[in-house]
Amino acid sequence: MADQNGARAGIEEILGYTFQDPTIVYEAVSRERNPRLAFLGDKVVGLILLDIWYRTETSCAQGYSRLQDYATNKAMAHQAIRLHLDAFAAPGPSQSQRATLGTHGLGTEIEALVAATWIDSRRNFEVVKSVMKNLHLCPDHA
Repeated sequence: MADQNGARAGIEEILGYTFQDPTIVYEAVSRERNPRLAFLGDKVVGLILLDIWYRTETSCAQGYSRLQDYATNKAMAHQAIRLHLDAFAAPGPSQSQRATLGTHGLGTEIEALVAATWIDSRRNFEVVKSVMKNLHLCPDHA
């Protein structure tokens, strides 16, 4: 349990958010348990990015470009590695090393953590946007 608490504290420090329900953090970083959170997180990331884009009154092409810049597994995996979130990923049963997570697994972990924040914060848009800024998943000026 001490190891899990340390992992949670490390994740919270990176995200800049303290979870009220610690179990949702463990679910988010567990490959076996995070697919539903990742599915939700994918949509939350898109919603927040498109809301930021909409306020800029730029073209739809620029909105699509913003999604490509920030919301792909490749972009999210890059940030996971850059911020050392990969150190907290719990490998699935067929994975003996964290390194085997790959781009998809790390992107999924980021999406799941965004969804966990969305749920834990009671769907607080500004809290999640702040977490996304800390994860470098949206423009600095947002």
